[in-house]
Amino acid sequence: MSDKAHIVREYDKELTHLGELLDEMTVAAQEILACAEFKVLGTGAGNCGTTGALSHLNGLYDTVNHRTMLILTKRQPMSEDLRQVMGVVHIASELQRLGALANSICERGQSIDNQLLVADVNKGLATLFRLVRGFFSDAMSGYRSADSQRLLAMVDADNAVDEAYHRLVADIVTMFSQHTSYALDLTQLLFCAKGLERIGDHVAHIVHAGYVAHTGELPG
Repeated sequence: MSDKAHIVREYDKELTHLGELLDEMTVAAQEILACAEFKVLGTGAGNCGTTGALSHLNGLYDTVNHRTMLILTKRQPMSEDLRQVMGVVHIASELQRLGALANSICERGQSIDNQLLVADVNKGLATLFRLVRGFFSDAMSGYRSADSQRLLAMVDADNAVDEAYHRLVADIVTMFSQHTSYALDLTQLLFCAKGLERIGDHVAHIVHAGYVAHTGELPG
């Protein structure tokens, strides 16, 4: 949040608490995404479940909305403070949607036959997960450290996710003609790939919102 101190110290505590809530939301969303990767690829932490993490994420989202409404009503922030508070609202919304998408991927991944993941598709999925995880981590780190230059450098990072997604879709479509009996599994893989691509979009929105919150300008 903002580095400047306020006359009303309680206000600083409220802003700090909003940042802590976003940190918790980030951890919960990352946990769900890691579980999705395990369910789809069979790599990462085993025996994972997303029900608790998703419930926690949604609860944190509700808390952020409640806290920001109180701040807007009680403090009537202006200028940089208003940007910071509205940035929290925007980013919390993106995190909640990101978590819901990751949970959907996790659910679909449980029904996919891992034996279907031949070399090209397995590599493509692993690459897409890696890019999305890295983009997400870097975006939240840049936002929380108020590193506007780092955020600006990530404005077009979603392009790499999109390119990996399109390559993966091409590989999956090719498999449709080679393994017609696995049509259902392949369809699920397409939905998983699309979910990851959409997560990349939400992370791009976080980068944009974070840059605006810290600079008051649109990323050029």
